[in-house]
Amino acid sequence: MSGPARQVAVVGAGIAGLVAARRLADAGLAVTVFEKSRGAGGRCATRRSEVGPFHHGVASFGAHSSTFRETLLQWQARGWVQAAAEETSQRRWIGTPTMNALARQLAAGLALRTEHTVQAPQRAADGRWQLSTTEHGLLPDPYDALLLAVPAEQARPLCRASELLQQALAGVHSQACWTLMLGWPAGAAPAALPTPETLATGNNGGVIAEVVDVSGLPADATAGAGTRWVLHASAAWSAANVELPAAEATSQLLQALAVATASSGALPAPAHAVAHRWRYAQVAAPTAGACGWDAVQRLGSCGDAWAGSDTADVGTGTGTGRLAEGVERAWLSGRALASAALAELSP
Repeated sequence: MSGPARQVAVVGAGIAGLVAARRLADAGLAVTVFEKSRGAGGRCATRRSEVGPFHHGVASFGAHSSTFRETLLQWQARGWVQAAAEETSQRRWIGTPTMNALARQLAAGLALRTEHTVQAPQRAADGRWQLSTTEHGLLPDPYDALLLAVPAEQARPLCRASELLQQALAGVHSQACWTLMLGWPAGAAPAALPTPETLATGNNGGVIAEVVDVSGLPADATAGAGTRWVLHASAAWSAANVELPAAEATSQLLQALAVATASSGALPAPAHAVAHRWRYAQVAAPTAGACGWDAVQRLGSCGDAWAGSDTADVGTGTGTGRLAEGVERAWLSGRALASAALAELSP
């Protein structure tokens, strides 16, 4: 007769954490996912407003590895994702009907504890992990394994028990990103979306990295017709202004956008302008390896802090050696960590 299912805690309900948790749960383990925010998804996020929804984190994502492409086709068949509308040389994808709907699908059926900010974990007398959170104090259930699916800056304080993970994550740094959500009523929008070429030469010193039109996202009937843009500030500008108050970030980014669009006319005043700071938006130089797993401590780390693959041709299948994007790296890394944990925890 088999004993009770092994208990596993996953910290972080972004794509990496959800993929790892889903794979472990499907293998029969008892998995609990802890997330400090009010919902799952991480940067696969959708912000609703009086003018309609915004994808204010990941606007869309690509797929370079054959395994991720195959998974996306399965998700497409289930109605979880669809091809993005923008014209590019490679297919882009978005969640359907919104980006965070993909996270909700991955989280369906999992034991998800939102608004649980996990603090430094402790080992119980029997060697299992004991967790406490800022909001709820010491949690009663011990866990046989602990998986950290959070940015490197948040993972390092949680994995002090593992010299292996500390060394692997020591040099990983996340880039911040300010985003600005803008909305105009019908007939009052700017003349044209600024092109990458326009931004490269006319956005007041490289302030703006890109501007994405999200007007096509399905809106509530009360929102009305109109134009919605999401502006992503550059990594350099975001890093220099990471502690800026949101109102000041809004003002400065609007000024830069006015400069960038000046050739096509004055920038109309938006009816909706809200800035959001992603402190840990993306990793330009992830650590090597698909994930980190300390078998002695039964402690692991995954996410886009990791390269997502152990091969030299990281996540591409094309021979270019180009890094996969953050969403794909997170998916690859979460899947790899779940496999490593299962090798230790399966009966």
